[in-house]
Amino acid sequence: MTERKKVKTQNIFIIIGCALLLFMGVFHGIGIHYVTEIVNQSNTKTFIKKIFPVLFGHASLHLFGMAMLGLVTLGNAGELKRLRYVLVGLISIDALLAFYLGAALPGFVALVAALCFLAPTWIK
Repeated sequence: MTERKKVKTQNIFIIIGCALLLFMGVFHGIGIHYVTEIVNQSNTKTFIKKIFPVLFGHASLHLFGMAMLGLVTLGNAGELKRLRYVLVGLISIDALLAFYLGAALPGFVALVAALCFLAPTWIK
């Protein structure tokens, strides 16, 4: 495989991974009002009711941040290999947390995103 084709293929995987993270962040953020309303109607302590929207929103920002970090590696997949490994680790931890919370679909999507960031290391 030529170097140009290799870089193009690596970039495609990175863009797919970023798109999956952005997709998850958007859908997570869309649910903030619904979930916040459920928490407000529950018998949860007032403190939790006040901080819950911020904590819920933080997860969406976390997903957006990881997607932006992935975009930084575009075109430099070889040189920024360590950065991608850190990103794969963070995304994998998010996937494990999603599975732990019983969210199988988000966990699976996160694992696919992690594999997309790992795939450029397999391209020879």
